Amino acid sequence: MSGRNVKDSGIAGKKASASTTEEQPSVSRVRKNNEEPSEMNAKRPKTTDENSAAVEKLVSTGNNVESSNGSPSLKSILALNEFCWIAIFSYLSLRDQLKLAGSNRNIYEIYKSYIRHRYRHIDERVTSNIDETDLAHLLELMCENVVSYESPLDPQIDGEQHMWLLRTYTAELKHLKMTFRRPHSRDLLSLRQLTSLHARLHFGNPESCTKFVSNLVHLPCLRKLILEAPNYNGDGLHVLENLESLEIGAYPGFDAEKLAICCLKMQRLRHLNVGKYIDNLTAENFRLMVRNCHHLERLAFGEHLLELNVPYEIISQLPRLKHVQLWHSGSIKADFIERLINKRGDPLESLVLIGNELRTEQVEHLCHISSLRELHVACHSVPLESLLKLENIEYLHINMPDITNAQLMELLKGYPLLSVLSVQNCNLITSEFVRDATRFWKQTRSRSNLIKVVYLQDSSVNWSSVQMFNDDKVIRFLRGSLRAPILLNEDLTNTN
Repeated sequence: MSGRNVKDSGIAGKKASASTTEEQPSVSRVRKNNEEPSEMNAKRPKTTDENSAAVEKLVSTGNNVESSNGSPSLKSILALNEFCWIAIFSYLSLRDQLKLAGSNRNIYEIYKSYIRHRYRHIDERVTSNIDETDLAHLLELMCENVVSYESPLDPQIDGEQHMWLLRTYTAELKHLKMTFRRPHSRDLLSLRQLTSLHARLHFGNPESCTKFVSNLVHLPCLRKLILEAPNYNGDGLHVLENLESLEIGAYPGFDAEKLAICCLKMQRLRHLNVGKYIDNLTAENFRLMVRNCHHLERLAFGEHLLELNVPYEIISQLPRLKHVQLWHSGSIKADFIERLINKRGDPLESLVLIGNELRTEQVEHLCHISSLRELHVACHSVPLESLLKLENIEYLHINMPDITNAQLMELLKGYPLLSVLSVQNCNLITSEFVRDATRFWKQTRSRSNLIKVVYLQDSSVNWSSVQMFNDDKVIRFLRGSLRAPILLNEDLTNTN
């Protein structure tokens, strides 16, 4: 590979790279990932040709800034304090940042301190716009400060070619997201501190998938695995007995019998997402999963893939179960909801029901799960009185085409803990709701728990006028909807 011949330049600050991202709190990250591109771009200054030209001029002049009488100026740009330099860096691409840092030793030292906080988490917005040389320079500066690294899962992008750089510079890497095309990856297995891996496998045969997965046993700290592998049937996965979080079934082909073996061997599993493509899941498979995975806190599965005689309501027997995601076809067993209401052990905190609209009486029934902090549900009508019984709701995602401005306002006022509201298919919601909600929350802004974000998808809001109502300190309105649940996807916390 030509990348292995990258030459060191002595001063890493002279090296170049592309755009970057900052580490964000968990909820903020959710918001940023689901905003419209135009909204994201409006928040961050754009790097332009003018910016690059300014960098070129600054680098070329260096310390040779002179006053009008020809003597060196005491007020040169080099006298700026650290906060000013950080502001300047925020306007530049990574390539221009590195070029600027390489022009002066003092700037270089400030930049080293700056990036070691900012680029601890390198995501695909960085890696999709960076070449191998720039990446080598960035990782050399960061060294062991990189905590996570994500490259796009696009099959056209070969992020795996940079694995040797991760092996060389990121010995303390904890999380990796990448597409793999070669089943033998010594560079991957050298990342001994890796705890989380999101791998998309593009191999020519199932045997290569089995070989790759089996080799993961040599990563002693691996606790979380998200696996996307077309035509992989699950063979060999059971050897990863120390996994606490497993997500599979992104593609058809995973065998239910192999899943049953995994549940038998992986006694530490706390998070299990079997996706929508596990075919032939029998009643016995499901009973075995519930009987052996007694530490499960989160479970996601598809009801429409189960045989009619599969008693999926028995998940209520899992004593630590707090979060449930169910892909359904619109028909959910009444006994399923009833057992969740009467569940023993840890209370249920989130219920994510993805599929066709439920009947009104079904939604009214599930609203008796008073412990819910997050709910995803679709219904043609709006059982407002029942919904308002959920006093602990923090994240509400609803698809109710008949909901009106007045009803949505009642939900806002009735949920004191609500943090994120996502409403889909809401054609009756207009700009009047945005105005009234903003006015209401400005009047009650002294409250400790305020609405932070309201997503509206397929509404009748005039978005060109929304900016005048948006107030980041009180309430924000965004066009679109959240793509994924919040609580179900949070990092697992350590338990005694």
